[in-house]
Amino acid sequence: MKLGLHLVAVTLLMLPMAACGDPRTQEWNYSNIANTPENWGGLKISVNNEVKTPDGQPTLELVPEYGTEDLEWPSHLRYPARAALAIGAKSVEITFWIKGDVGSQIAMRMTSANASHYTVTKSYDLTGAWQKIEFKEAINGQVSGKWLSAPRLLLSRAKGGQHFFIGPVMFKAIE
Repeated sequence: MKLGLHLVAVTLLMLPMAACGDPRTQEWNYSNIANTPENWGGLKISVNNEVKTPDGQPTLELVPEYGTEDLEWPSHLRYPARAALAIGAKSVEITFWIKGDVGSQIAMRMTSANASHYTVTKSYDLTGAWQKIEFKEAINGQVSGKWLSAPRLLLSRAKGGQHFFIGPVMFKAIE
């Protein structure tokens, strides 16, 4: 009898986990305040349901209050993810759509909660049109702790008052 109740309890507890999808994937789709990234360095951020990505998704609109040259560190977003998603993984894939003025640039990497780098930093020059970013990089070192920035997205070349639009961000850890 105890064994039967134990099996029923374990089965019921496992059902929600099975329904959650890939345990090594996380998406930020801006559907509610919990799905927006952390804002660092004077960025005004808001969900924009009128400007859509090429695949029809809502965007996060970013407007830096200051230009890159006015700050010691570039304005950036931290997309917080549980470190458990990447523990034991060999690499990461991060994908999203972005649109920003010609001459602007973003840089991104995956870091620990205290900003130690787990991947190389890659830069992307923006063209004024929608661009699909597909960041695929090996994880350097052993992931530990409770939280990651996956990604940490920096506005590495921006002017105060510019508008950037970022679609939903998908993070995936690869075995």
